[in-house]
Amino acid sequence: MSPIILRANPSAEDDSWIFTARLPPPKRPGMGMLVSFTPEAIKLDWTLFPSNRILHSDELSKFILASFDGLRFPDKPPSTNREYKIRLFKAGFHLNGVEYRFYGHSNSQLRSGSCFLRAGTDQELERRINSYGEFRQIKNVAKCAKRIGLLFSKAEIDWTLDPRYTEDIEDIIVNGENFSDGCGLIAPHFARMLGRRKGVRFHGQPYTPSVFQIRYKGYKGVLMLHPELRKECVAQFRASQRKFRATNDNTFSIVAHSVPYSYARLNNEIVVLLSSLGITPDTFLRRQEEYHGWIRSASTDWQVAFNILCALKQYEAAERLLIRGIESPEVQTSIRSAQMGEINSFKKKEKFRARMIIPKSRFLFGVCDPYGVLKEGEVHVRVSVPRKGATTITNTQVLVVRNPCLHPGDCLKLWATEHPRLSHLVDCIVFASTGRRAAPSMSAGGDLDGDEYTVIWDPDFVPRKIAESYTYPAPKEHVVNVVTREDLARHFASYSDGQKSCPTPGWWCM
Repeated sequence: MSPIILRANPSAEDDSWIFTARLPPPKRPGMGMLVSFTPEAIKLDWTLFPSNRILHSDELSKFILASFDGLRFPDKPPSTNREYKIRLFKAGFHLNGVEYRFYGHSNSQLRSGSCFLRAGTDQELERRINSYGEFRQIKNVAKCAKRIGLLFSKAEIDWTLDPRYTEDIEDIIVNGENFSDGCGLIAPHFARMLGRRKGVRFHGQPYTPSVFQIRYKGYKGVLMLHPELRKECVAQFRASQRKFRATNDNTFSIVAHSVPYSYARLNNEIVVLLSSLGITPDTFLRRQEEYHGWIRSASTDWQVAFNILCALKQYEAAERLLIRGIESPEVQTSIRSAQMGEINSFKKKEKFRARMIIPKSRFLFGVCDPYGVLKEGEVHVRVSVPRKGATTITNTQVLVVRNPCLHPGDCLKLWATEHPRLSHLVDCIVFASTGRRAAPSMSAGGDLDGDEYTVIWDPDFVPRKIAESYTYPAPKEHVVNVVTREDLARHFASYSDGQKSCPTPGWWCM
């Protein structure tokens, strides 16, 4: 079905949005109304809504997903977009006699310029949002929007978890430094249950992730496997994971989890920083040429083909390769498609970019050492290796970096070691819980609440010298007496155009 055009060529001076349109019934469950704003038209269509806690507990028919990503007014200043959205949120979006008001957005939607509108008054929507948690105590607009955004974060609702089976625990803090920021613990039996519920399998066998990125009540972050948890306790949450006081919502959501064969890539930022640390252009050019040859050899070398398919997360195709062999026409089609897709990905919007996969690398969730067995500057890296199983990277230097990385000091050189007490943690990187500073915070101001780290143990890309880590200053918080619906809407409208939120309560200042 083609989208319905509600208004052609919208004007930057529009001040009302009242429409009548009839959409045919959605084709599948979970679909909701999408309104896209572009210079050419305001369009209405169906789209598959993301799964999140807000939509899970409400009626989808009361929502509109509004997308402003393509909204640009030629020959107008950037503030025009902001003012257009502010007028829209103030007037409301009217469709078939129903008024839809600004409701909220996830943090990723904030960056992409989309948000949810819901039928109802501002007062009603304020009551509904505060029924999920106590947000009135948050006095900073941006922080309040971010905390509410956790309710809109895309996550599958995997469990209803009774709080009686959870515990709150303190963070690992040494001399004022938090070494467990965002990293809690999960019991193995609960992890296995979640793995089965989500149907996580690799090589035809059930796979229990070592790390789950979660949303639960007012908590966010990751939970790492911890065999020592008592049977009656399935999860322990750190103080740093509690972002707001939740009310009656006990849904346990999994945003992501650790997976095997998650190879890391070089990107433009990492290449620039490694160059500043002494990795020569000849090294990058030689390895890029070798990489192209590696991709070509996948047509005849089953081990290379298997590694590439796994690296591209095409696990079903990798399974077929092992079962049917590399000569299978279906397998050859999968390999050829992977090869072409990988080569084409080096160019985006007519610009070339660094994209090569590093075989001796992984892209891993970071967790803390709960036992304190690692020394300062040490990490434990145990990863799944095709045809070998879990293998510990030991007695070698590794490059660890978090994206986005802007400073040479974001590139850390750490020592990979092995410790038996950490052997159950696979396909993640375990950082030491002692020292002057937490290693994650030294790489682009990272933490352990879901950040993933590029980990490379290829000697070609581990620099001999390193730079001093940069301490990224915390942003200043502007405090208001009460954060209103108007403040939150204006924060969204301003952020989307790279502008700061209004410095005073109320959203009509321009």
